[in-house]
Amino acid sequence: MKSVLIPEDRVGVLRKAAKLIERETGVRISLKDNEVFVEGEGLGEYLAELVIRAIGRGFPPETALLLTEERNALEILKIPAKNDSLVRIRSRLIGTRGKTRRIIEFHTGCKLSVYGKTVSIIGPYEGVRVAKRAVEMLISGSPHGRVYSFLRKHGKSI
Repeated sequence: MKSVLIPEDRVGVLRKAAKLIERETGVRISLKDNEVFVEGEGLGEYLAELVIRAIGRGFPPETALLLTEERNALEILKIPAKNDSLVRIRSRLIGTRGKTRRIIEFHTGCKLSVYGKTVSIIGPYEGVRVAKRAVEMLISGSPHGRVYSFLRKHGKSI
């Protein structure tokens, strides 16, 4: 049996998706406050844990369930910022009306979630690798134009 902690404001989302996750992964899920207990066999338990972590990082259940497909991966990156620069970095990652996030998703085939002090990526392994590099570039202060050029160059091969 494994346990996973998720933020309190994501417990309701998980509670609604628990039966679907159980059906897709063959595990049994129980909740106590914001701690989630997963009981099942090896692979199913591992996949359910990944899906629960993804939901805890702000992904909707439908997107988190992409992790049950063998070709997809989850990457969670901490945003290394103090409170005053956290808002600025999150804004850089999302972009005006979500433009930057959409561009990263388009060129990599991944989904991004900027939640709290993390940015999480779900998608094909190669796409996750390219998206992770683009996110790291933005966090380190690279101009958006340079990041978009990087994505056009490296994202097409995905």
